[in-house]
Amino acid sequence: MLPWNDSEVTPLQLFELFWDDYTIGILVEGTNKYAAMKEREQERIGDGKVAGRRWKKVTSDEVWVFLGLLLHLGTRRDVGVWRY
Repeated sequence: MLPWNDSEVTPLQLFELFWDDYTIGILVEGTNKYAAMKEREQERIGDGKVAGRRWKKVTSDEVWVFLGLLLHLGTRRDVGVWRY
């Protein structure tokens, strides 16, 4: 049963049944923990230098944007990913 009384439910409302702020928070926390673990591993392997840039913690806003881009690209048939 849906948590709305009206019959006009938006796609965003349906999406938010599965992807809410709590779920995005779990993704943010897991992503940042994984990145920190990988940085520590890289520092132990070498001479203390980390290849590439240092990790900048992601935010929930950034994860929302990333999901939006994935959904947008997934619905486009006329453009290949190679163009991005």
